[in-house]
Amino acid sequence: MQNTSAIKGRMGRARYWIWSGLCALAAMVGLVLVVGTVNQTSQSPVNVPATIAAIAGAFMFVAACVALVVIGVWRLHDRGKSGFWIVLYYGAPSVLALMAVGPQTDGILQNGLALAILGWAMIDLGALEAAEPLAA
Repeated sequence: MQNTSAIKGRMGRARYWIWSGLCALAAMVGLVLVVGTVNQTSQSPVNVPATIAAIAGAFMFVAACVALVVIGVWRLHDRGKSGFWIVLYYGAPSVLALMAVGPQTDGILQNGLALAILGWAMIDLGALEAAEPLAA
């Protein structure tokens, strides 16, 4: 059976941690640019440098998040798993964290479950060895 995945190749644990760390750092820098310029972009007259920094930060954050998903899928394929596991590993904790921010909940259960899923994702993606490649 031919692999039709757009993401090919192998990614070891060290490479995964390096690229994930760089992408996470880029996402944080993007968030800092957006949050740090929010007061300057909502005032009149428009602060052009702050607006440009906020737009650049937003693009940097989105690009870093997309790269993190691609790196995670790549590593999942290397582990012999479907890329759809990334929905559980990254999507479920995000949804649970958003659910924990409601006025009628203290969020302990949702945040605990989100941390448990993220913890297993770190073990599965970053600590466990790659699966043996399939014979052609």
